[in-house]
Amino acid sequence: MTVNAVHPGIVATDIVVNRANGRFQWVARLMKILFMTSDEGAKTNVYLASEPTLHDVSGEYFYRCKIEPSSAESRNLASANRLYDTSLRLCGLDDPLKS
Repeated sequence: MTVNAVHPGIVATDIVVNRANGRFQWVARLMKILFMTSDEGAKTNVYLASEPTLHDVSGEYFYRCKIEPSSAESRNLASANRLYDTSLRLCGLDDPLKS
């Protein structure tokens, strides 16, 4: 099994673009100009799922179909443990790694 992280980019989703009204319509127009389309945002996910040369690539961070360095915070073990513990608590789960 391989596991990678993906940044889809900043995407002008239909949630905002097609539902903006009144004073927020200018935001929707700006998003259409500056942000990626949903199809463009999905490209990296599709690439990771279908590219044969990535079959054994794991533990990487991808942006626009390329491996990029992740932030220092993403490699901070204490932060990762806090996130893990908080996620378990919010989901009402016991830690399967501690049983």
